Amino acid sequence: MLAGPASTGKTWFSLQFLRAGQLRGAAAVYLHLARERNEREALHLPEPFARMVADGAITVRRDRLNRALAPWLGPVVDELSPGARVVLELAVDVRELSARELGWVADAERLLADRGVTSLITVRAANAEPQLIEQLGRLTPGASAMFAVELRSSEWGLERQLLTASVKGVAAPSRFYPLELGPDGLSVSSDASATPARDEPDAAPLYIGAPPYLQGELKRLYVQRLRRHLASSGAPGLRALHGRPFFSQLFSELYAPRSDFGAVLVSEPGIVRHLADKGLLMELEDVFPEHNDLFVDKALRRSIFFGHLYAAPQHVSLRLLFYRKDLLKKHGLKPPRTWSELESHARYVVRAERNPELSGLLFEYRPAVRFGLLLEHVWASGEDLYGERGGFTFNAQRVTEAIARLRRLVDENKLTRLCMTPSEHWDVYQQFFAGKAVFLHHWSDGLRLIFERGSEARERFGWCVLPTVEASQRGYALAAGVSYVVPKNTRQPDLARLAVRRLMEPEFLARNEIEFGWPFPASTSLYDDARVLAAHPYYAEGHDLLSQTRLLEEAPYIEGDPFEWSRIAAEAMGRAFKALRPDALEPDEVAALMERDFARLLPKPSYSGLITRAVELVDRELGESLTGELLARRLGVSRPYLAATFRRETGHTLHDYVTERRITRAKELLLHSELGIGEIASRLGFKTIFHFSRVFKEQAGASPRKFRNQR
Repeated sequence: MLAGPASTGKTWFSLQFLRAGQLRGAAAVYLHLARERNEREALHLPEPFARMVADGAITVRRDRLNRALAPWLGPVVDELSPGARVVLELAVDVRELSARELGWVADAERLLADRGVTSLITVRAANAEPQLIEQLGRLTPGASAMFAVELRSSEWGLERQLLTASVKGVAAPSRFYPLELGPDGLSVSSDASATPARDEPDAAPLYIGAPPYLQGELKRLYVQRLRRHLASSGAPGLRALHGRPFFSQLFSELYAPRSDFGAVLVSEPGIVRHLADKGLLMELEDVFPEHNDLFVDKALRRSIFFGHLYAAPQHVSLRLLFYRKDLLKKHGLKPPRTWSELESHARYVVRAERNPELSGLLFEYRPAVRFGLLLEHVWASGEDLYGERGGFTFNAQRVTEAIARLRRLVDENKLTRLCMTPSEHWDVYQQFFAGKAVFLHHWSDGLRLIFERGSEARERFGWCVLPTVEASQRGYALAAGVSYVVPKNTRQPDLARLAVRRLMEPEFLARNEIEFGWPFPASTSLYDDARVLAAHPYYAEGHDLLSQTRLLEEAPYIEGDPFEWSRIAAEAMGRAFKALRPDALEPDEVAALMERDFARLLPKPSYSGLITRAVELVDRELGESLTGELLARRLGVSRPYLAATFRRETGHTLHDYVTERRITRAKELLLHSELGIGEIASRLGFKTIFHFSRVFKEQAGASPRKFRNQR
């Protein structure tokens, strides 16, 4: 059984599960059950899945969950050939299933096991707690595996992380494991071997992340090498495990009293500053006293905040324009310097080639990258999202122009086919290198992919900086990257500090960069290493390319939670294209939505010393009973004076401000942690879950559970 929060994510897993059966030519059936008819009609099958259904490779049946499953499931199974695979997807949250419905699930699982059918039963279970997983395990004891999976699209594609209570009847020693798909279906990665005994606190392993962009044999080789390197430090408690931990598992661990996380890899733009601002990360300047010489400038700007070093950067990526060098040369064209030239070149080549599979421009469009895409199109004008004329002023003109430009590419000229898949980051590369586009707007990872394909690929594909609006203007590309951070609550701080120091040793970095490196390294020493440059000659362009980039952290208007900026941009841009929805908004309407919703995220004006201390006190102790009387006493002033001063300077009452801060923190925990709703309510000072739910719905317009399920 597999439980996960998102139907699209589970459908992707279902597809892979059924495909594993297709490799042996066995029959495959996909059964989708929902309580309500509208959920049945809303089912969306990814394109590869739909194609297999159309070809007859997979049989699909949709029905309502309103009766026992086994009686009608039996005849369906009897028609299948030996070795068949069945996916039974219940489009219902497991918490909403009644005892009778849970019994139907158990009966169905037993029937499938008795008939010798390899099956995968999926139930929606957003942020399933271990206790819930154990309950499901007792309910379906015959299951070959019991999984609760968090699926989330990240910069590196689809993360596949298991929160597991049992695997093939063996108790799992840890909550987080990578999931692999082999010829026999879904299984726990071989990296997830048993942990040491936990009789003593120090016996607990300290988990060290490995780069999530490594795949297959490269991943296994890197993890082996990392383990050997850390073991040679005389610290046997260190344990490197690919994929654990990565960001989607980070929040609940950071808020726990103690964590087994040692060095965590994070990549989301702005996340280091956000976590450091909340006091969740260990300061590292004493671990790297020479950090100004160790790391390139752009990497340091992602790591130093509030006067402290909070991250050890591993590499810095940037966005580039890749192009079909052979096609441009064939038609006498040069790489475009402006977006209008790109549109003209793309339109000309597509028409001349008369290839129905050839697109003009490919770019990622998944929600997580839309904000960066918008910024780059605004920066192409030489301006920014906000001006600073007596306060932050939204640049509605440039935002409208950027949306209109993207819309021309997608809707009017049909030069772009939006590719939205769970692993879109890699799928877009695959399409481009398969010759299905003239241009690709993507991360610098593509440089390594070109060189990996040999001299023929280097003749066929080229790259350059992103176009601008006018040839005389200076635009910027977005820069981001992967960094190690150390949680402040790590169980073994000294061991964690030793580990992160060893990870940055020049010789270890150089040996690994030759085989595993991705552009561009954060370590300055690697740009002077002849072995590294011979393996990756494009590193010689690193400093010049990075000088034409901006970081999200460098934007003066972005403070606080970077995910909120990303979410607002993603939702607004999701309504911009007629290719995706007939009721798409006009570009100026999309810009107006952003202006309205971004406004509440802008930096607040400076306050007097008293109100600054009050704000800091509230943010620091949201879990306490923060009455006006208590705050006034803590600040050494009278309650009426504090209330009047606070309202005059902030425009809010103390009560409203405390409530707003609690709900903001609650949203963050609901979206990015596995904490239960009751635990979140308790941590944020709400006396009951019912009070929390009522206040949350008043502020957010949805219940906590519904808000969480929307992510």
